Amino acid sequence: MRSPASLCITNAQIISEHKIIRDSWLFVRGGIIQKTGTAGPPRAEKTINARGNYVAAGCIDLHIHGDSARVCREAVAGGTTGFVRSLCAADTASLCAIIERERSASRSGAQRLGYHSEGPFLNPAMAGAQPKRALRQPSLKALDHLLACCGADIKIMTLAPELRCGNALIRRLRESGVVISLGHSQATYEQAMAAIDAGASLATHMYNRMGPVSSRQPGLVTAALLDDRITVEIIADGIHVHPGLIQLLLRVKPLDKVVLVTDSVSAEPGLRKRLSAGVYRLADGTIAGSRLTMLEAIQNAVKFSGISLAQAVAMATLNPARVLGVDDRKGRLKPGYDADLIVFDKKFQCLTTIVGGKVVFSRKI
Repeated sequence: MRSPASLCITNAQIISEHKIIRDSWLFVRGGIIQKTGTAGPPRAEKTINARGNYVAAGCIDLHIHGDSARVCREAVAGGTTGFVRSLCAADTASLCAIIERERSASRSGAQRLGYHSEGPFLNPAMAGAQPKRALRQPSLKALDHLLACCGADIKIMTLAPELRCGNALIRRLRESGVVISLGHSQATYEQAMAAIDAGASLATHMYNRMGPVSSRQPGLVTAALLDDRITVEIIADGIHVHPGLIQLLLRVKPLDKVVLVTDSVSAEPGLRKRLSAGVYRLADGTIAGSRLTMLEAIQNAVKFSGISLAQAVAMATLNPARVLGVDDRKGRLKPGYDADLIVFDKKFQCLTTIVGGKVVFSRKI
């Protein structure tokens, strides 16, 4: 299906810049948002009547597992227009082989915006569903080899800063333009703060696989809550993290420092995890990922915490765009921005997904 030269969405409730503009229209030409308004929509080659439903920037999922082509096809039905594919801990050759294979594979739908290397420099005691056999002690030599093989494809790396030379790795990653995320870690509060000082700016699936908080050992969780230099991911399915802790997070943390993610594994090839009580688990019961969609995450963030819909949408659109450094062209419904957007109803059902001005998913409105 070709992309129309121009597209206009009418009769919309546009969610933009933390507010909702009713009875609005949005005009796209050449895959770029040209203008929005509330009266007299311009003529276009294709018109979509939103019938009073919401229109928002497309969601950007920073943490989702699975074959990229399948994620591209399937995630659009849940409101995702861009994603960072998470790679579980593995040896460098295996990681690079995946990236090289997917680089040349054809795909359509959501855009892959890079890769998140979730490991291999993780604390084995906090491995969770990560394969322990693939974890390794950090070294600058191993990191340089990984970066040399994978080049600019790695956008985010999760590591445990308490491991040997962890902060040296953080500084090297920062020099290479990689976003450093803290996770799968038993770091003390002091170790976490030192890692943030060194350049870490993200926390992987907040609360999950982080050491406990006690009266004298506040740990990574407290550092991530209190230090506004760090943005936190949250899996808002109500299972990975109790709704009360999600509410606490959204009361303590500035909302522009929270990113909704799915950590979905639904698109993993040859999935060897069982679906139980709403999440995927290993044979021993360890939680190993969700089947959450981004629109469901937005819905739950509103339900669990009482924040506004516009605030929750920003945590799935603008905030992840900021983390990736693409907020000058993605994450907002503004003239000059990529026409990556979604139409959804009050039940948070995705009705239409548009990527680069092209309709890639549609359900009858």
